[in-house]
Amino acid sequence: MTTGIAVPQIETTVDSSTKVRRARQSLLVFAIFLIPLSLFGYWFNVKNPDLPLNFPIFPLMLAPGLASVITRLVRREGFADVSFRLRGPRMSSAYRLAFTLPLVVGTVAYGFA
Repeated sequence: MTTGIAVPQIETTVDSSTKVRRARQSLLVFAIFLIPLSLFGYWFNVKNPDLPLNFPIFPLMLAPGLASVITRLVRREGFADVSFRLRGPRMSSAYRLAFTLPLVVGTVAYGFA
């Protein structure tokens, strides 16, 4: 009996080209949503410059994230492949890099200034 034996999946060029096509379509849909959201952000920023703090730029700052979420919902891609894991063996080195790199760049930049 050979039931239950794992067979490795072989990726063919058809699968690869299909993935590339779907990725390009997703980028196009993302751009289609990003451009109007960004234009709205710029318009809101120009029309409301006297709001307190940085409220006029919030729509512009949120435009890429909102366009990404809308794209995933429209394309039915889901959010399973997006990794929000904050722990793991690779994350400790990423945290160290994220903390030290701005310090090093800032020290060098302010040192020359």
